[in-house]
Amino acid sequence: MRNGSSVLSDLAVAFLVDASSARGLEVGTVVSLSSHRLAAVAFAVEQHPVLYVQETRRCLRRLGEQFRERAGFALHEADHVVVESFRPKAFALMADELGIDPARLRRDARSAFGHAGAADPLLTLEAMSGQGLLHQGQSVVMINSVAWAWSATELRAA
Repeated sequence: MRNGSSVLSDLAVAFLVDASSARGLEVGTVVSLSSHRLAAVAFAVEQHPVLYVQETRRCLRRLGEQFRERAGFALHEADHVVVESFRPKAFALMADELGIDPARLRRDARSAFGHAGAADPLLTLEAMSGQGLLHQGQSVVMINSVAWAWSATELRAA
């Protein structure tokens, strides 16, 4: 059985597949992984901060590697990278491990909606669409992360 955060990401992907024709987006590569080591300590991060950061870094690198293998391009090569509204330290760690300039990480919905969890990337995608920022053929990668699970979903603007 998969953990709740992966299932929530899967639900977001299912929504995107269903809404793709209406939004002009096609779902491509989906990579999802989790860390059982972090699941064991996720609720006691204060007691294991070094382990938590080390394992997070390892898993983010793995996510980037698996995405490159499956999609044929690296996360930092996407036209747009959409992320959740993380805390600043988590945001910087993610950008660093994935090799993405933090200025390229999109979280446009934060000012309008605050932090909405796994829905953050969907809200940002909607905001970008409304602003006319998505153009035919562009790649968009949505990255989700919740304590011990990560996913990267590739979309193409049709």
